[in-house]
Amino acid sequence: MLQANQTRHILSLLLLLFFTTNHMQAESKSSRAERKHEIRIGWGDQLFETLVWHEEPFSTIHPPTTLLNYDENFQYLQHYFIEYQRRHNHWLSYGGTFDFSGVYWDRVTRNGKGEQVGDPTNHHFINLVFMPNIRFTYFYHKYVSFYSGLGAGLNINTGTEIDYKQRKTAVAPVFGLTLFGVEVGLDHWFASLELGGLYSLVNTNEIYMVSSRMITAAIGFRF
Repeated sequence: MLQANQTRHILSLLLLLFFTTNHMQAESKSSRAERKHEIRIGWGDQLFETLVWHEEPFSTIHPPTTLLNYDENFQYLQHYFIEYQRRHNHWLSYGGTFDFSGVYWDRVTRNGKGEQVGDPTNHHFINLVFMPNIRFTYFYHKYVSFYSGLGAGLNINTGTEIDYKQRKTAVAPVFGLTLFGVEVGLDHWFASLELGGLYSLVNTNEIYMVSSRMITAAIGFRF
């Protein structure tokens, strides 16, 4: 008899928890559904750029009179982006992203002894990304939601460098993939963190960004 009473109590608690959770989710969805628009401003890493474009060690195997150019003093601007999303329903939204990133460095001429010859010249490249995207939210609650997303658009690369076609500016398709994203916040203000990347599929002699912005963090506002 005692075990039967305990079983009934446990079942009652589970049913209460189930209906309470459903009620909370319904309330949170109703409240969040009123916010159809979302704007985020955020930052992303340049892990790929730091691995590909960096200072090379000086080589002493050349004769002293040999003059060689070295790229030094790299500065990585990171990624900065603004994104707009319009919520279609509690699991689907769509919008667009504008992303800016860049790298600066000095080109230094040195002789075979490593001594600098003349003044260094400044060089840089920047990437401008315009990308429509869609987002799929698979967990949706009052304070937190989990999502993934896809995007495709254009990447404009420009700067001081000249490619093999004698161009300083090149345009290529760019793709975005959000493997995992999380939003935490209230009805209006929130913060987000994403794991994913930007991919520009083109010859690296024409454009610099091949794979970038693996981690992003942002703050946003719903209205």
